[in-house]
Amino acid sequence: MVRISYSLHQSPFGELIMASTEVGVCYISFFDTKDAALADLERHFPGALLELQVVKLHEDLLGEWFKHGFIASPEVFDLQGTEFQRAVWSRLLQLQPGERSTYGDIATAVGRPKAYRAVGTAIGRNLVALLIPCHRITQRSGKIGGYRWGIPRKDALLRWESQTFNS
Repeated sequence: MVRISYSLHQSPFGELIMASTEVGVCYISFFDTKDAALADLERHFPGALLELQVVKLHEDLLGEWFKHGFIASPEVFDLQGTEFQRAVWSRLLQLQPGERSTYGDIATAVGRPKAYRAVGTAIGRNLVALLIPCHRITQRSGKIGGYRWGIPRKDALLRWESQTFNS
């Protein structure tokens, strides 16, 4: 049985639940209620033993992200995905704070220029909000587009990054 430690955090953009295995961070999500957050965590990791505890790694990574807008050591993750999904997530990690990219740009960057819809699917399967910055992806038209935690939150994240890191 996989053991997953999780912790709850306040952020300027709402409450977060963060979870990790002994290998690394496997999940971060914004939430409205603790019950909903735990239900979603259980849905993604059925049968795992979930333990609420203070995890220094979680605090350190969130602090690093809010200070710098990125994670310097991407090996801190324990993510399961296809080779294509991992390539997309890796490319997202290369985006600078405040930088925006499109689904098509990411598809081209990972060597599959016509796979922009598959890029959208891979981004939707990113279980590590913020740290793998899927919020930096917009539509080619410049519209913000969808976001699992709502367009207002995505817009707030993008505006905050632009003001914090590009001024």
